[in-house]
Amino acid sequence: MEYIVIAGTFGGFLVVCNLSQTIWRQLSGIAEFIKSKLHSAITARQRKETGLKNLMNLNPEYLKTLQYLHAKNIKRFPDDKYNATLSGMVIYCLLERDDPPGDEKHSKTHYIVPDYIWNEISKLLPENKSRTPNEPPWASRRYPP
Repeated sequence: MEYIVIAGTFGGFLVVCNLSQTIWRQLSGIAEFIKSKLHSAITARQRKETGLKNLMNLNPEYLKTLQYLHAKNIKRFPDDKYNATLSGMVIYCLLERDDPPGDEKHSKTHYIVPDYIWNEISKLLPENKSRTPNEPPWASRRYPP
């Protein structure tokens, strides 16, 4: 009889340990998910702050590019990954790349103007659309592939 009580106690202990391990795994998975979402939100906020700060001190080439995009109402467009102007604008958080995951082997990419930049462009740029170039200002600035 004594062995049955010991075996039952040991079995109950194993069940409790297994259950607590399962609960711990679930909680740590939820914590990782929350951590990842929080990190994404912080990164997005930092990119927005950096982009708006850089928008106040624009390189003339970047200004012409944003003026062209805004005048032509282009928020998303394909172009070469090796374009010096557009790559610089991505670094300065004025543009973002919009490629599907795993598409690193192609030389073309899609660029988008983030909403926070798009909304501020109209405040910065003059309404005179006659000075808008017909050709994209970044067309001649390519890195060698």
